[in-house]
Amino acid sequence: MPDFFKRLSSAPQVPRLDTSHSRADFFSIDNQSVTCCDSIQPAAPPELQPGRSRPGPLGRRQEWKLSRVATQLQGLSSEADSVDLASDKLQNTLESLKKKPQDHQRQNEAHAALTQVSNSKDNHALPILHKALQVSLAGSIPTFGVGRTLGVHYGTQLAPLSNSAGLKSVQKTGAQWVLGAVGGGIGNLVGATLIAPVVDTLPRHFRPIDPSVILTDRMVAKMNRVRSGWGDEVRAEIVAQQKEILRLDSDTNIHFSERAFGAATAARFLLQPQGFKNTLPKSLALSSGVAGLAGAAVGTHMGFNMARAVVRVPRQEALDSISVSEARPHHEQRVMEGATDVPLFYVHHTPDHQRQGPLQAIAHRWHHDDLRDPVPTSQNPSDRKLYPNWGARMNGVALDVQNLGLSAASRTESMMRATLAPTVLGAVQPFVEASLPGSFSARVSGVLLPVLAIRMVIRPWYEALMGGIPARDAAMRAKRQAVVDALPPPKFAAQDGR
Repeated sequence: MPDFFKRLSSAPQVPRLDTSHSRADFFSIDNQSVTCCDSIQPAAPPELQPGRSRPGPLGRRQEWKLSRVATQLQGLSSEADSVDLASDKLQNTLESLKKKPQDHQRQNEAHAALTQVSNSKDNHALPILHKALQVSLAGSIPTFGVGRTLGVHYGTQLAPLSNSAGLKSVQKTGAQWVLGAVGGGIGNLVGATLIAPVVDTLPRHFRPIDPSVILTDRMVAKMNRVRSGWGDEVRAEIVAQQKEILRLDSDTNIHFSERAFGAATAARFLLQPQGFKNTLPKSLALSSGVAGLAGAAVGTHMGFNMARAVVRVPRQEALDSISVSEARPHHEQRVMEGATDVPLFYVHHTPDHQRQGPLQAIAHRWHHDDLRDPVPTSQNPSDRKLYPNWGARMNGVALDVQNLGLSAASRTESMMRATLAPTVLGAVQPFVEASLPGSFSARVSGVLLPVLAIRMVIRPWYEALMGGIPARDAAMRAKRQAVVDALPPPKFAAQDGR
């Protein structure tokens, strides 16, 4: 169980709400097995023919079994349909609430739909798979498995080496550090702009539920009247728990990532035979395998936490039935007696008419990316940038390439900071192994030092991914937005009415 669940369950400010409670039903009905059984009907009784006796007990028993199986399958089909209807209703009410977040009526409707979904089972297999692919295929593999591995490999070959053995080692280490960071930064940018949109074409994703739906403004106000600050405390705890599960740089996800990447790295070096010589294809395969397995484990861990994250909230009817003329402790106990568990995340389903192909998804992501040359503020941000001539178009392409280069440089700088200490540790590893007596001690150090090095990368890199890098990209876009807004409108816009 994640540490943050234990922390929330012992939070002193909300003693009545057990936010650590979670459900264990992650996988329910397979839609394919349900739909393929819709055509099964109860077996018709055998028709009596002249000279034939009525069916015996065995025939009646077989007929009863077939009828029972068909009834069960029809029950599963209707249950799946009810789950889909409840999920669709919740998704529609959440979309409606985005237009008017302060509308109490819409909050109440969304909360009622959420309560209905919490009483049903949903299929979490595809959203968990999406999260696993998002972290591994679009994150750790292009960043560490391919990008940094290529940089370290060519850093060793391209570094100008001195005749001095000591200076030669320093030059190799510096080249591996710099080019490894460049490769990792470019790989991360490729994963974010080209691979992540393709992964997001999966039709079901986990998304956080608006806290005003989990605990409506009306419920917060009523809880604050029962006990001063009670509703605000629970609302703040809901937000904190969602961030702890969703953000990659939370303590929960960092601790699990350190264990996952450490275990995968240890398995790699333990399974390698002595005297193993790494070539570039072998290095790429091994590094991608380690990064992919560890990243998939991290994504699966996050997906399971989203699937089972619930919070216990009181019913609106219970709050309305209590007189709060005088605050008393038993009022709070009475309210929580009939409390319900509601999820913190829901499965967002992309309708068929809104699904995109891989190339279309990449183009759509780039069009809405912070690295793209923006349109003027007076236009809709989703409008495509229009250019009056080819010269202006080429200038816009050059600006887009410049933005990509600056973002890659930002990622490279963050990667250099994250890998400085591990690179130094890797440089001294041969000397440590040579100083240890016996092959067993050298073997142990050859496993422990890489594990320690990879664990040292996780926290600074995750914090850069969730903090520094997006902030720099947003600042770069804001700076470019100011320049675009200051330019006069293109001439063809006034002539053609565009």
